[in-house]
Amino acid sequence: MHKAIYAALMAWVLILAPGAGRALAGELGLTAGVRAEAVAGADVDDGEGSMAVTGTRASLGTSWGGLDYAVARYHWDDASRLPLGNGNDDPWDTLHSLRLDLRHRAMVNDDWGYFVGGGVSAGWEEEMDDAGALHLRAGLLRVLRPGLTLSLGLGGAVHKTGLRAMPLAALAWGAEEEPGFSAVVGLPETWLRYRFDDAWLVRLGARMEGGLYRLADDSPVVSSGYVRQSGVAAAFVADWSPLENLTLSFGPEWHFARELTLYNEDGDEQDSYDVDAAPGFGLGLRYAF
Repeated sequence: MHKAIYAALMAWVLILAPGAGRALAGELGLTAGVRAEAVAGADVDDGEGSMAVTGTRASLGTSWGGLDYAVARYHWDDASRLPLGNGNDDPWDTLHSLRLDLRHRAMVNDDWGYFVGGGVSAGWEEEMDDAGALHLRAGLLRVLRPGLTLSLGLGGAVHKTGLRAMPLAALAWGAEEEPGFSAVVGLPETWLRYRFDDAWLVRLGARMEGGLYRLADDSPVVSSGYVRQSGVAAAFVADWSPLENLTLSFGPEWHFARELTLYNEDGDEQDSYDVDAAPGFGLGLRYAF
């Protein structure tokens, strides 16, 4: 897994090398982005100990895939009252994630098409051993009428903690590049959008989010174990494009239905804890070459 991630990073370095040139970046549909977010403190499992999160993410994308790296920093309050850990030290401070994803979408005829995708990822606290996962997805596209497309499929992930599958569904109406309303409704995200002009777009919706991380060898929670985080983030986002290729995104969020699940070193589930809902805020910058 380490070699695969290293190869992915080197591939992107070659793409971005000065010799590749701006023309190649344009042909690939290359984009680059950064994002920062913060989620306010919330009680863990209805206890008196709480958890807040701040994070940053850097991403590179093309029309056929993307690579992103994220860092999440945790801020714990009253660790002695938390239901996880040793009652003295913070459960963890910083979690990292790295993901390479490839995708392909095509129409077979005017009415039917398909999509496929997959990639590798890793989530870790300190050591990356046994931190990798393999992701795959596939499905069908059906054009119901011009401007209205239904997508149905299945996604899955293979990790030391087990195999997880998830249905994929989306009903897409309109195009966000055009003035007026457009929408995508389904799993894992739903958005209602309205474009005022070339510069302004607003979005209201929700997305499922989460991650699976390998904890440190000396973790006070589970030595060399794993933590899975899951939840839903509802958001109202404004996209402002002062330049044709540059977009600034910002807006408030509400994080809810959150859960922490712990696994031991062998990947067996140990405990799970609910995390209370909390407000957040996101800020992102994206440039298309």
